[in-house]
Amino acid sequence: VIIFSGNSVLLFSRFSLPRMAPRNDRPNLVLRYFHTMLYFRGKNFVKFLQRHDELFQEAKRTGDHLAVTAHFYDMMGTLIEMEYGPCWHFAPLDYPEQTRADSVRSLHQRIARLLALSPGKRCLDIGCGMGGIIPDIIQYTGCQVTGLALSHVEVDLGNQNMRKLGLGDQGTLVQGDAQAMPFPDGTFDAVYAIYSLKYFTTLDKVMEQVHRVLKPGGLFLIYCMMKSDLYDANNAYHRKLIESFEYCCGMPSLHSRKSVVEAAKKHNLECVTKMDISIAAAVPWYYEFNSKVMHFLLTFPLFKFLMRVCEALWILPKGFQKFIEIFVATNVIVIPVAGRMGIMTGSDIIVLQKKALK
Repeated sequence: VIIFSGNSVLLFSRFSLPRMAPRNDRPNLVLRYFHTMLYFRGKNFVKFLQRHDELFQEAKRTGDHLAVTAHFYDMMGTLIEMEYGPCWHFAPLDYPEQTRADSVRSLHQRIARLLALSPGKRCLDIGCGMGGIIPDIIQYTGCQVTGLALSHVEVDLGNQNMRKLGLGDQGTLVQGDAQAMPFPDGTFDAVYAIYSLKYFTTLDKVMEQVHRVLKPGGLFLIYCMMKSDLYDANNAYHRKLIESFEYCCGMPSLHSRKSVVEAAKKHNLECVTKMDISIAAAVPWYYEFNSKVMHFLLTFPLFKFLMRVCEALWILPKGFQKFIEIFVATNVIVIPVAGRMGIMTGSDIIVLQKKALK
């Protein structure tokens, strides 16, 4: 494979790309970009792009984004895990030299403190994936954590990992839908949802279910990407940025802080804490994509032209340049731009409480 970058040419033989260990250091996005190009060799990008658009348009008509989101992660999920490990969420740095692994662990510990978790308490992780967050919570607090995921594959792999870590007695994953949870009323002392509510078009059913499975006085913590109060739906540039991000990831319209709190209130979950943890952080939540070199590479017209030439010569697969533009450049460019503008946040914490019995 030949990859052109500026005035240099990088040559790679056709070997099987090894599975890389999750990166704990702050990312070198340029190296990651070339790693991405290697990982995706041999993929059918034309078919993926066409199918993604069909599924997204269907989701906009029906309000159900499950199929398009699954389609996105079928292509991107393995790469994201290779690059970022099992925790696919942003976390601002407490100090400039902090590693990504430490910042993510620090975030999880803060979440545990805000939920007042301790030995003997039961906690639910909504949209847990393979349960990458659960070991941090258990090891920090000694509580019991149940993870809820739609995919039986994720549940099986997550439970295997819990047993390997010796946490099988405290951490369990269960297959189920957050809009119809398979738990009795009043099961949990606390619930959290980290970067999972953005995949729901509306939050009413989720909030109803959270209220049902929480004990009286129980807490529900949300950490998610949202539109901030500065987002203006009448601003064409604001809409273009956010909508391109939503299309890339196959998501419904991002919720706003206000809409989350209002949806919770309708189901008797009162807001007790709202904060953007980036405000007091040394480095903001979007730092991982804040690379001027990477932005230059992805927007440089000659680089795009060279990729199209490589496609024509069968050096790169057909549709590769368009794929990079939509599914790589969108994230790397839109996220820090929207973050700096303050119209999107990836570090908001909202804590809700079910009223205690009188």
